[in-house]
Amino acid sequence: MIGRNSGIAGASIAAAVIFIALISEPLLFRSVIGRDSRLSCASNLRQLGLGLAQYEQDNDEKLPPRQNASGAGGALVSWRYLIYPYIKSRDSFRCPSNPAGPAPASQALPLATDDLSRSYAVNATHDDPMRSLGPFADAYGRGFSLDSSEAPGQTIAIVESTAAFSDFNPLFPEGFARKTNAAAQSGNLFSGHNRVTNAAFLDGHVQAMLPSHMLSQSGVNPWTVDTKPFTPMDEAKAAAVMQYSEKIYHEMREGPVRRRVFFWDIGRS
Repeated sequence: MIGRNSGIAGASIAAAVIFIALISEPLLFRSVIGRDSRLSCASNLRQLGLGLAQYEQDNDEKLPPRQNASGAGGALVSWRYLIYPYIKSRDSFRCPSNPAGPAPASQALPLATDDLSRSYAVNATHDDPMRSLGPFADAYGRGFSLDSSEAPGQTIAIVESTAAFSDFNPLFPEGFARKTNAAAQSGNLFSGHNRVTNAAFLDGHVQAMLPSHMLSQSGVNPWTVDTKPFTPMDEAKAAAVMQYSEKIYHEMREGPVRRRVFFWDIGRS
């Protein structure tokens, strides 16, 4: 009797081990794929950062605007087009995980003529269309230099975005806290690399971050060139954009909540 019970217990444990292995393998595979994608994306951002630095050297030490009317016949082109001669690789403008990556900005923005991927957007944070708080000015603004920030290593230059806009503005949740739609202008901060997003900073380094960590920390605002915090109203807008990103990519990764299954449940009817 004792031997029989021991055999049953052993079989239950073996079944539990097999069950855990079966459910763990796809999670491990997904984690590895996600890590490789994040690293590839980070490499892209480093290349784009180098492109910005080279553009600055050739243009009176000024960064490109988020877009300007230098296209044929005065058509608008984005910063992507302006630094492309220094990158010379279309793949560097596309994150392999970004669902909007295959769609060029011009698909949703008819006035934009360049057809590069819309995986990345520059930090043109603004609360006034004619004044940028971030390091990238609008079409009619004066370009910033890479050392214009009080803390280049803490000031965001480029982020991941699913929107068609060439810039990213955390103070505009109406445009950047929306579902991804390749045919729409709006989108969101992409944090689909196992719930983190990559960001390139003005000093050239790239960092993987949770969206919530992209808000003001210890009095330093990573979205403004002077590092000053947003007003309480603007901080609430930025928080809404970050929270939306964390929420939707958490749900995409985890899926619906399921009841936990324990090994002692195996075999029960």
